[in-house]
Amino acid sequence: MAVSFEDTMRSLERDSRNTGLRFVAAGVALLAAWSVIAFTVELPLSVTSIDGRVVAAAQPVDVTSITREPIVAVGVRLGQRVNKGDVLVEFDSTSLSFDLDSRTQRIAKLRDEMASVRKEIDSSRLSAISEAEEFDRAMDRLRARIGETQARIEHAQTAERLYGELRSEKRIDALQYSEARSNLEQSHKVLEAERAELKEKEAAKQLAFSRRTSLLAGLERDLAALAGEIAELEPKVRQLERRIADMRIQATFAGEVGAMASLAVGQTYAPGDWLLT
Repeated sequence: MAVSFEDTMRSLERDSRNTGLRFVAAGVALLAAWSVIAFTVELPLSVTSIDGRVVAAAQPVDVTSITREPIVAVGVRLGQRVNKGDVLVEFDSTSLSFDLDSRTQRIAKLRDEMASVRKEIDSSRLSAISEAEEFDRAMDRLRARIGETQARIEHAQTAERLYGELRSEKRIDALQYSEARSNLEQSHKVLEAERAELKEKEAAKQLAFSRRTSLLAGLERDLAALAGEIAELEPKVRQLERRIADMRIQATFAGEVGAMASLAVGQTYAPGDWLLT
């Protein structure tokens, strides 16, 4: 069946209107969906609250007491704008500061004592080295004398044998032979005395070494004890420093004080009591 030109144009016009209406409807639907999302879904913008919680920027944050110590300063008033880092409330930290000073001074004193002990250890080691060297020099001199005495003994023994032979041949008198034997005996006595003195020096050196070793061991123990006490005190000092810092409640982000208790210097609150929002 033939279709007239007018019918064809009317059909195209209807199709065009229907397509436009569909686009308009789709746009309206998208706009409505966007509006719903915008008014019902919170944006992911967030900041950290006073007590460490992550909250939305528009969400109010309650500030609560962290101690029973009295308030010494109130840094804000109702409706005031605050910047990040501003002090909101400060509690008394006198006792904590006193404790911190006491422990800090104790650590300083312990470190001074450690320096003194280290100095004494170094001095004792140097003295031990010097003392040992002195003993060695004295014993070297004794050994040299012993060597000389042994040489004299060998000479005296030779003389005694020779004088004995001469005496048996009646070529020398008894007095000369007696003097030779006396010299030999005297040299033996000197050798015995020198060897005894050498043993005494060796024993004295060993005793001095033992005493120095014992002294150094005691000093090392003292040093370790001082270092151990410092190691115990340092974490407590850091903890006190953190507690003192926590006594000054600061704003962790910019905002406005929307509500607050009747805060005044000297007032006390229990930990967890509400202070401001």
